[in-house]
Amino acid sequence: MKRRSIITRLATRIESACRSAARTRSRGGTTKVDKPRAQSLAAVAVGCSLLLAGAAAPAVANTVDDLDLGPQVIKTDEGPTGYAVTFRYKAPDDVEQVRIWGEWQFSSIETLVNTRTSDGRMGWDWRPGDTVAAAGPGFFPAFPASDMTLGEDGVWTWTTPLPSGMHSYRFVHDCGGPAGIDGCTYHYDPANPPWSAGLTPTGAQTLSSVFVPEHPDFPTYDTRNHAPTPPELTGTFEHREYVSPASTNPPGKHHLVAYLPAGYDADRRVPYPTLYLSHGFGGNESHFFVQALANYLMENLVADGHVQPMVIVATNFNGIPGGDEGYARDLIDNVIPFIEREYNVSTLPEDRAFGGQSMGAQRGISLLYNHTPTFHYYGLWAAAGGGNPNATQVENMRGVRGGIHMGTGLQDFVGNIGPNSIARAATLRSHGLEVVEHNVDGTHTWVAARPLLEDFLKSVVFRTTETSLLVETRGHRVTHVSATVEPLGTSQAVPTGLVEFRRGDEVLGVAKLNARGTARLRPPLPGAAEGIEARYLGDDLFNGSDSGPTDDAP
Repeated sequence: MKRRSIITRLATRIESACRSAARTRSRGGTTKVDKPRAQSLAAVAVGCSLLLAGAAAPAVANTVDDLDLGPQVIKTDEGPTGYAVTFRYKAPDDVEQVRIWGEWQFSSIETLVNTRTSDGRMGWDWRPGDTVAAAGPGFFPAFPASDMTLGEDGVWTWTTPLPSGMHSYRFVHDCGGPAGIDGCTYHYDPANPPWSAGLTPTGAQTLSSVFVPEHPDFPTYDTRNHAPTPPELTGTFEHREYVSPASTNPPGKHHLVAYLPAGYDADRRVPYPTLYLSHGFGGNESHFFVQALANYLMENLVADGHVQPMVIVATNFNGIPGGDEGYARDLIDNVIPFIEREYNVSTLPEDRAFGGQSMGAQRGISLLYNHTPTFHYYGLWAAAGGGNPNATQVENMRGVRGGIHMGTGLQDFVGNIGPNSIARAATLRSHGLEVVEHNVDGTHTWVAARPLLEDFLKSVVFRTTETSLLVETRGHRVTHVSATVEPLGTSQAVPTGLVEFRRGDEVLGVAKLNARGTARLRPPLPGAAEGIEARYLGDDLFNGSDSGPTDDAP
């Protein structure tokens, strides 16, 4: 009787809570509920009947919720990294073997002289200075798969120390071996699904990921901008279908992902800039978010005040015939008009950027050489091909007002990509073109691609300014100098900071920009107007720029 009384009181309380939730959810008018509370109320409403029905029944052990599935990040305070991850996975009951695959094989830089010379160390043997590098034969070595252990609770587990950063992983059932899992059916972690788990087959993703922080006593990698962000900083993904007459898969239409930054305002007076991205071989429109972490990089940099919010569009070149040119035509004729029609983004080329990894960078080189004015910022990372420009293409590239950014993993020997990228950047510079180059230790992996995209965001994209100079004179003597600094294209933000006025090596003085982006100075000593120039020193959001010297007196 006592047990029944307790259950009865519990059922009464549950029923009361359910009725309260139902009343809250059914209110009309302009009542607003914040997102976490709305999700809680929805969960209560959906589960009320189940709770009430189960209140009088004994609890069932080892339900999915009881098993604590998914990756468990453990602070061990022990070497080699101070952290370990235990993966807990529930496979179907008829599965006899589960293997876990992840990008967590490491090597010293010195060992990597070609694609087959990785040390192949696993997480428990990680050493300071190591980079991610798969070990194995072939043109493109595969990361290994490790056997998981089945516990008495029916959960498969595997534990490994890992350095800081985002680590991708997947599972295979009754398939594969230490040499790899090619040809197996891949399964993401249902307890930790990727955001793109429910996309159409062209954008399907079989990778889950887990972030490991850096331990203060066991420094590994600086990946603070790769970390997931809190809800107030998190943007939204929209998987969109657009008309693409040339597309073969699906016929006549194609897919992309539009990422909208936190607080995206469809009615904002100043439209957003847009960054278009292209994956590499074997990827799709989800990879630049699941693997390159484009959303986390931007969100963290926005939070730190180093990047302006932007719309990011990830494309998919699979099923678009015609190679580089076919992709370019689809992008220019179909994708860009669709985005500029559907979202509050600028239609100016100065407010468009393109970034590509591997074969996507090859597509980007084709755009840079042959469709130069479409974008004013280009990021080309670990390009799989592209060649060198001819004279006409070089002249066209002089019109890129934003910036050209190139980078690679220095140990990327897949198709000699690393050395070729470095040589290509040197070739462009030899023609008098300015190239921002950022290379990192690493092989042909998304892990190496992340810092390249991060540097593009921090140092180049939508950061260009133009500085103009006005010299005021009385007779032949300078009385005041003023400089106006403007962002290239459209910008919600205004450049701030200091402008330095010079005449050759002589510094005439420094003045602060006002709210209109103008700085004015009265030189301490009168002098001629020849040779004066203004140099904007930049701020957290904008790069510096020079006016160039005056060449004669007014």
